[in-house]
Amino acid sequence: MSEREYDYIIVGQGVGGTLLSWFLHERKKTHLVIDNDHYQAASKIAAGVINPITGRKYVKSWRIEELLPFARETYQAISKYINEKIYHDKLIYRGLYSIKDENTWETRKADPVAGQFIVDEPSTEEFDDKVNGIFAYGVLKQGMQVQLGKLVVAYRKILENQNAILSEKFDYAQLEITNSGVKYKDVKAAKIIFAEGYQAQFNPYFKHLAFEPAKGDVLIIKVQGRPFDNILRHKVFVCPIDEEHYWVGSGYRWTFDDDAPDEEKGQELRDKLDEILNVPYEVVDHIAGIRPCVKGRRPFLGRHSEYPNLVIFNGLGTKGASLGPYWANHLIQHLEEDTEIDYEVLVS
Repeated sequence: MSEREYDYIIVGQGVGGTLLSWFLHERKKTHLVIDNDHYQAASKIAAGVINPITGRKYVKSWRIEELLPFARETYQAISKYINEKIYHDKLIYRGLYSIKDENTWETRKADPVAGQFIVDEPSTEEFDDKVNGIFAYGVLKQGMQVQLGKLVVAYRKILENQNAILSEKFDYAQLEITNSGVKYKDVKAAKIIFAEGYQAQFNPYFKHLAFEPAKGDVLIIKVQGRPFDNILRHKVFVCPIDEEHYWVGSGYRWTFDDDAPDEEKGQELRDKLDEILNVPYEVVDHIAGIRPCVKGRRPFLGRHSEYPNLVIFNGLGTKGASLGPYWANHLIQHLEEDTEIDYEVLVS
C-alpha cells in the first residue's frame, strides 16, 4: 500500500477537530481527520449556547469580547462553506426569583462591562402565560445558538467527499514519531493534533493533564406551535432547535460509569419541565454526552514537551461553541507562524 502524506493529522472530529480542519482549509494545508463517529459524541448533543453573562452572580464570561465576534465571523464563513446555516442570534431570558435577584441584576446592568450585554427594557410577551415560577426576567443580548451537531455532521460529509477522513478509532500503538514528523499506518504528516474531547484522558502522550470530564443528560421535546423563539434559562435551559423541537438540559455531574442516558436524571429534567412549562410537550429523545472539562475550566493547547510534532487541543468543556473558534485559530497560527500561545491556555 502506497503511503499518503499530509501537513497534519487531526484526531477527533467534534467541534474542536472540525474547527481545526476549517482553519487549516483556509490556509490550504493538507490534512487527514481520524474519527470513529461515536454516536454519543458531546458535540452532537450540545445546545451550542454562547452566553455572555454566566453564573449565579451574573458575571461576564471569560474574554467574551474577543470570543463572541470571532465566533460569529467563523460560523458565518463555515455556514457558507457547508451550505447550511448553523448559528442563530438569540436573546437569553434568565429567570429571577426574588427582589434580591432583581436588584443584583440591576446592579450588573449598571456595570459598563456586563451592562453592554443586558437588555434595558425587555419585552417578555413571548413567555407570558407559558412559563411558571418566575418573579422577573433578566434578558441578555448578543447571545447565540450554534447547532454544533448539524455542523459536525455536515462538515463530515464534506471531508468524506474529499477523502479527507478516516472513520476508525485511533490506535496509539500504530503511531510512530519520526525525524520529519509522525507516521500512522500508511499515513505520514508533519504534525498530529489530538482533539479527542474527553477521550484524551486515555492518550498515553497527554494523560498527565488535569482532565475532569463531566456528563450531562439532555431531553429533546416536541412542542406544537413553537411557543417561544429565544432561549429560556429557568431551572433548566430550554433552547429551540427547529419549528417544533427544543433542547432541554441542566447541570453536569463529575462521577459516572458510562456515557449512556441516566433514567433518574432524565426524570429530574421532566419534573422540572412539568414545574416550569405551562404548555403541553412530548419527550421524543433522551440522550447523554461527556464534555471534555479540565481544571480551571479553560481550554489548553500546545505541543508535547518532548515531542513537538505532537499537539493537543482540548478542554473546551461546556463552552465549546464560544471558545472553539478563537482558540482553534490561535493554535493554527502558532503552528503555522510560530506565534506564542497565550499563557492562560498553554499546556504544561
